[in-house]
This record gives sequence, structure tokens and C-alpha cells, in this order.
Amino acid sequence: KMDEIPSASLSAGIGYSQVDGMILNAAIAQKNLFGTGKSAKIQTVYSSYQQTLSADYFDPYYTTSGISRGMAAYYTRYDPSAANLSSDYSFNQYGSRVYYNIPMSASVGATDSINLGYGYMGTKLDVYDSASTQITDFVDEYGETFNEIQLSAGWTHNGLNRAVFPSGGFIVTGKQIGRAHV
Repeated sequence: KMDEIPSASLSAGIGYSQVDGMILNAAIAQKNLFGTGKSAKIQTVYSSYQQTLSADYFDPYYTTSGISRGMAAYYTRYDPSAANLSSDYSFNQYGSRVYYNIPMSASVGATDSINLGYGYMGTKLDVYDSASTQITDFVDEYGETFNEIQLSAGWTHNGLNRAVFPSGGFIVTGKQIGRAHV
């Protein structure tokens, strides 16, 4: 008889920094979503300076040829005045991305894969009436809303002698991200 062990986890934390003040975080993750091998995670981080909510989903069996796919989305609110950094503005960032891991070789003791991805990030500035001339001049010239398309490509070589508790080998990863403002 084989028993399945729980694959879900719930975590929470509390911390303090001079910039953020009190920091709270919580996450729930499922490593074997509905018994499919897929994983999902929802996480939140809260401080007076920054509030973030993010969600991730990963399918290691996206295709029968071994290609895996992940998706992520997030929303973050920054308020520098809460950390006494600036009282001129706050801003929101939001975005999503999709990424793929494509296996290239699988020899004994080594694997190579290519990582490709694309995404979007939006930023919306909220400028206060008390904003400095530097900030108002910036907004007058560039606006309050920014959109960015992101493309990424990378390569990974995994030469570890075993996946769990390796005693030899190495992992090499290279990644390049391209961004275009639209």
C-alpha cells in the first residue's frame, strides 16, 4: 500500500526593517494540484511601504515531449511616504508573464534546457499636489502610465549527480531579458 503525503503548505511570517517598519507575509502553495503534478502558489506581502499580491502556476508536463510551462501574475502598491522616503508620489505596478522550459539533452548525469518567456508590466504613478518640480516635470514629459513588454531567453545546464542532496556536480544558468516600452 502506498500513502500519499500532503503536498500543500501554508506559511506566514513577520519581520521588521527601518524602511518598511512591520512586514507581514503569507503564502499558500500546492505542489501537486489535484493529483496532476502541477503546482500553484498565492502569496501576499504587506508593509506600510509596499503591498504585494502574487499568483504562480506551473505545469511540468505541458507537452508530452517534456516542455513545461509556468504563468505568474502580480500587483504591487508602493507608497514611499510611508517609509519617509518621499511624500511626492506613490505608484502601482501590475503584470503577468508566461515562461517555458524546453529540454535539449538528457545524458547520464547532465541535462540542458532552454528557457523562453514573455510578459507585460504596467506602472501607474499617483503624483501628489506637494510633488517636487523634478517629479512634476517628469510626469509632464513622460506621463503617469507606463507599459512594458518583456521577453526573456536563457539556458540552463544541470550537471548535479542527483536531484536531492547532491554530493557533486554543478548548475550553470544564463538569462537575458529584453524590454520594450509601449
